Amino acid sequence: MKNLRRSFLFVTVAICALSFTLAAYAKLARTGSASVKFHADTNVPFLSVDGTTNQLTLADDGTTLTITVPLATLSTGIGLRDTHMKNALEVDKFPNAELAIPRGSLKFPGQGERASGTAQGTLTLHGRSKPMSFSYTVQHDGSGYHVTGGAMTVNLDDFGVVVKKSSIIPASVKPNVGLQVSFDAAE
Repeated sequence: MKNLRRSFLFVTVAICALSFTLAAYAKLARTGSASVKFHADTNVPFLSVDGTTNQLTLADDGTTLTITVPLATLSTGIGLRDTHMKNALEVDKFPNAELAIPRGSLKFPGQGERASGTAQGTLTLHGRSKPMSFSYTVQHDGSGYHVTGGAMTVNLDDFGVVVKKSSIIPASVKPNVGLQVSFDAAE
C-alpha cells in the first residue's frame, strides 16, 4: 500500500511538472489587430514622413519570437513617395523586415497584469542583421496579450539602405527612423 501511494504521488508530481513545463512554453500566435508605424525626419525643416501597415506575422518556436513585416505593405499615404520608399528598401530583393527576440528576455505578465521592459533582438532589414534594443509593454487581459513596442530607432545606413533625393522635391529622409509596433497575441 505504501508503494502504491508513493507511485501515485510520483505520477501526480510528474504530471504537474509536465503541465507546468508545457504551459511555460505555450507558443504565442497573433490574434486581432496589428499596427506598425514609422516616423522619419527629412533634411527640410518641418517636413517628416510617417507611414504604417497593419500587416505583421508572429512566429514562436518556443525559444525565439519572430515578428515579420512585409515591406511592400508600408504606406505613407502618397503613392509616389511609397514608390520611392519601396525602391530604396529594394522590396523585390528584400521583401521583409524581421525582428527575432529571445523569448527568455521578455516578461510575460499574469492575467490582469501589465509588464514592461527593455529587450534586445536581432533586426534583419535589407539583407543585413544587427542587434537592436527596444522597449515594450505587455498587458494580459482575459483573452491574451496586447503588446506595444516602441522607442526603437533604426539607422538606415547600418542596413545599407540608400535613400536618393527626388528630382521633383529636393528632400531626403534622415537615416534615423523611429518605429512602433503593436499587436494582440494569445497562447
